[in-house]
Amino acid sequence: MTTYPCRSIRWSSAARWHGHSGRAAERLLALGLLLASALAGAQERPAAEDEFTVAQPGDTCQTIGTRVWGKTEAYRQLHELNALKNGHPALVPGTRLRIKPEPEAHLTYVKPEVNTRPAQEPQWKPGKQGEALYRLYQVNTLRGAGAEVTLKDTSKLQLRENALVVIYGTQQTAVPKQPAQSSGVELVQGDLHLRLAALRGEALPLTTPAAKVAANGQELFVGVDAQRMSRVAVFNGKAQVAGKGAQVEVPGGKGTRVEPGKPPEPPRALLAAPAWSGLGAQEVLMALGGAPQPYALKWQPVSGAVSYRAVLARDESLNEVVAEGAPEANAAQVLDPGVLPPGRYFARVQAVDAVGLPGMPSRPRRVEIVAVKVERGEVGAPGQVKGRGQVKLTVDPTLGVPLRVKGKPVGPEAVLLAPGLHTVDMEGAVQPVSVEVLPDVAAQLVLKPKAGRFELEIAARPKEAGAPPIADGAVQVKGLEGASVSNLVRHGETRWTATVTPASAEKKGLAVVEVWVYGEPVGRASATSEAD
Repeated sequence: MTTYPCRSIRWSSAARWHGHSGRAAERLLALGLLLASALAGAQERPAAEDEFTVAQPGDTCQTIGTRVWGKTEAYRQLHELNALKNGHPALVPGTRLRIKPEPEAHLTYVKPEVNTRPAQEPQWKPGKQGEALYRLYQVNTLRGAGAEVTLKDTSKLQLRENALVVIYGTQQTAVPKQPAQSSGVELVQGDLHLRLAALRGEALPLTTPAAKVAANGQELFVGVDAQRMSRVAVFNGKAQVAGKGAQVEVPGGKGTRVEPGKPPEPPRALLAAPAWSGLGAQEVLMALGGAPQPYALKWQPVSGAVSYRAVLARDESLNEVVAEGAPEANAAQVLDPGVLPPGRYFARVQAVDAVGLPGMPSRPRRVEIVAVKVERGEVGAPGQVKGRGQVKLTVDPTLGVPLRVKGKPVGPEAVLLAPGLHTVDMEGAVQPVSVEVLPDVAAQLVLKPKAGRFELEIAARPKEAGAPPIADGAVQVKGLEGASVSNLVRHGETRWTATVTPASAEKKGLAVVEVWVYGEPVGRASATSEAD
């Protein structure tokens, strides 16, 4: 037999709708939500097609009731869902008619295994991203899973593994044209991270085994441990926390605990947000050839911390978790996910104090692991490229972060032609890339006898079109077989001359030289002449 939650969360509605007045209230509720969404400029989620049917020629409410629900008298349900008048009104062909209630929420993130179950259904089914959730729907995250539920008013509830949510109805707001409010929340066990909608005009009621919370902030934490102790941490805004005949107001930056059967503890300051080590809010790793990169998330210690909560995810909402951990304060302040493929990641860390309250969240850190395409070069040691004649590095131009050569932005492509070492990086890069361009030079050598000596002529130029001229001092000549060479004289960009003297009488008629450019041999020449 399959068993479910390790953590249990129930959503309970404070409103009850009865008869025609309830149906009118529901219609006003839907209208208020639509008006508020339009005023806010929010893009509405398109309704699923299975929520509607289209009236055909000759259709009546009774025929549609029979077709959809299998009974003629179901026309009353069609009337309620579409605010139709009694008396069997005429239906215009092509009219879209709602055949399901408006969803109470949607699954906006799903990481298997996540199951959903409609009201009064015995079987669970796999949850799907974008799935509409109706009244009394349940959402269950299994081991290693995660989910995000977005309610009508766009408030969001993040669920980690082994959590169960029961979604009830919505309640009418007291303020005209305000969106429908999400129902109250009962947290039985586990941790809950709430991000409340900016348009909420009323506090979100939340109950635990030991406390009642009215949340007016936009982000807060509520947790219930195995001893049924409740913890509330408010990151911004405020919350009213009541327990056993007493109530305290918890402003942003503070938290409280409530034991079962006891009043809330006086609010205490939350620990400060940890500061990131390294470059701060953004770090860039250059992945040569698109290879996965080792990365460790590091932060500075916080005074008073007993442990930390760190998470690294692929999305800014921290739903698609890549790695998370809770290192103790006496250990290194680091979360090491190992190697990460190219992509964009987001991270957050919080310090946890001696009574188990999570502190203020750190500034979000964005980690960009940028794939760098390498052409005409080979990747050697980490962060090093070597190529002959030309090395080209390219990044995705849509990133909007150009490559830099020796600190100067050059765009999404860096073409390196000049022989030698080059430093390539990007803004925010943790470590630059070292590129060594080896010379690729075409050279011609001519030795001409002249009065017992030889005149050496060198013609040399880079093979790569657009490469800079050979630098002064980059051409060197070595005399072989004992020959000596005078100083080179440069004539323009591509021609050099020198005088070569044989080593001894025995070899007076032989001259052998070798020419090097940028420390690489490019040619050898020899010649003989008659003795004087």
